[in-house]
Amino acid sequence: MSVTPVLKKLEHFFVTQQSIAFSLLQDGISRAEIDEIKKALNLSFPPEVYELFEWKNGMRDLSKITIGASLLFRWGAMVPFDQFIEVYHASQKAKSYPNHYFPIFTNGGGDYILVNCNKDDAFYGYLYWHSPALYGTELDARYTSLSTLLECVLECFEAGGYYFESGIFEEDSDLSDPILDKYELQEEE
Repeated sequence: MSVTPVLKKLEHFFVTQQSIAFSLLQDGISRAEIDEIKKALNLSFPPEVYELFEWKNGMRDLSKITIGASLLFRWGAMVPFDQFIEVYHASQKAKSYPNHYFPIFTNGGGDYILVNCNKDDAFYGYLYWHSPALYGTELDARYTSLSTLLECVLECFEAGGYYFESGIFEEDSDLSDPILDKYELQEEE
């Protein structure tokens, strides 16, 4: 499923609420550029991941803003694709997570949203939280796809659970938690 329509709807909230993070996002890069940068990685990106980086290629100069100002949504800071490549290489060297996962968002504090890029895996395209502080080396499956995550984020903005105050991401958990519960994968009991 294409994520471009949802990204366009999210842009409305980012622009009208004057998101600092959105104002720092760079123009997207082409599929050819993505393929050239990732060619040695042996990863099969879901089409949605290409669309994400074709839409925008992360924020420039994150060092000058706070973590809160860098977020588009919870765990949703987007760095440039080539920086995610560097994170991927460092994580592989440290054996932080299996090599078929790739970071697509960060919370700015060392945690990442990873996408499963193994086409032969039944969970191809699923999104996982990687937080060494919270989960150690375990990955926490959260969404069945990038599309599902972005639809959840959009619904949180539409309900007022996510918003920007003075350009900084804020969350009203009373409004966002029920929406997150609806979209996030539930742990099996």
